[in-house]
Amino acid sequence: MGAAAVFAHFMVSNSHDYTIADWTSEIQQAQASHIDAFALNMAYAEGDDQSIANVFQVASSLGFRLFFSFDYAGNGPW
Repeated sequence: MGAAAVFAHFMVSNSHDYTIADWTSEIQQAQASHIDAFALNMAYAEGDDQSIANVFQVASSLGFRLFFSFDYAGNGPW
């Protein structure tokens, strides 16, 4: 059996106050735990643009992957 990728859901609503240092720490801990990517789980109007920009900047610099997981969460349609 071949290797499989491991993803972890990351709730974007918990990252409003995250700095570059916070994202760096989260991603490095994930990499140390053999997690390959974060699924950035977010609902409509839930994300913080700066926090999302920061996580993509850090992920790119550390060779870590990200993808969005859009959640309805009762906030209306996308």
